[in-house]
Amino acid sequence: MKSKPGITIIASYFLFNGSYVAYQLVIAALHGGTTESNLFYNLVPIVFLTSGVGLFLKKGWGWNVTVLAAGCYLLLGVLKAAAYLAQENDISLLIKGSVDIVLALCIIVYMNRKTIKEGFEKSPISLMCIGTFLLLSGVTHMFAIQILDTIFRMIALLVGMVLMFKAKQQLREQGDSTTLG
Repeated sequence: MKSKPGITIIASYFLFNGSYVAYQLVIAALHGGTTESNLFYNLVPIVFLTSGVGLFLKKGWGWNVTVLAAGCYLLLGVLKAAAYLAQENDISLLIKGSVDIVLALCIIVYMNRKTIKEGFEKSPISLMCIGTFLLLSGVTHMFAIQILDTIFRMIALLVGMVLMFKAKQQLREQGDSTTLG
């Protein structure tokens, strides 16, 4: 696949964001500051860096991780906007949430364009890994606010099951269905 400028921009964005969040976590740890104890937040740099590398290498798993990362970004944007609506005292939450939502939707729509999606091979193993991660996330406590925690768990379980089903279909298409019974 010939390199597309949009892929290069998105890959660079994820590499920069992942590096910046990793830098923040390291600095906070070195200075004795408190870092988020939330597994979701601590995995952000890993997911973003992996996404950027996968896109630059034009790998199917890179496409899968990018869509997952954009979905997580979308979720974080919705949570920020919801926090503003619940508190109504910090307009920056609404602005940040809105920017995150628009950016994530742009990335998801772009990555799902037929010409872009066809440029990446199918990667059922990465779908299985992402699905397993989401299924495990769906059974762990993530947020202090009960309603958000419940919503996140339900979304994680549903998306995890869909990804596992899609991975099984891709393996069948490739003739490797014996590995999943």
